Amino acid sequence: MSPYMPMNPFERLDEMLQQQRFFSPYGDVGIVLRPYRIETFSDGRTVGYRLYVKVVEACNMPADIFVYQRKPIITQNAAYKDDFSNIASLADLAEYEVNQVVDPNRPFFRLDYVDLVFRNISLLVDALVGIYSDTAELVWAVRANEKMLNIGDLTIGNLAACHSSSSSSSSSA
Repeated sequence: MSPYMPMNPFERLDEMLQQQRFFSPYGDVGIVLRPYRIETFSDGRTVGYRLYVKVVEACNMPADIFVYQRKPIITQNAAYKDDFSNIASLADLAEYEVNQVVDPNRPFFRLDYVDLVFRNISLLVDALVGIYSDTAELVWAVRANEKMLNIGDLTIGNLAACHSSSSSSSSSA
């Protein structure tokens, strides 16, 4: 394919699937996402394509990586609506609870699945590629954070002079 011609959605999806078939360099941290069969979604006159992705396995990281925001709505049937917001960051993993909103001023929570509907296949594929790349970034961040906890001291400069017995002061001009 020419580098100047954009890939169609199915080529992008195939490229993503090919990339994820290698052994991950992220050590002992990982996650398995399972996209289920894409379905045609119909609600009245609205037709779209439904994408359901679930975490089926997580190793040394939480499975609940999909962040939702609870939004108030005023209808006879419901008092609120939960909308998918993003793939969790390290901060989101620490701050947002699983399955429930704890603070109404911060109406976010995490689940282990995402259920989305798109107007066309191209948007669905874009979202799936984004979910994959954002999740890969999260796995990398979890692993990097783990490594940073065990990194130890970083010594900059020559401290030997400060430790000698002839040095009477640690400050010099």
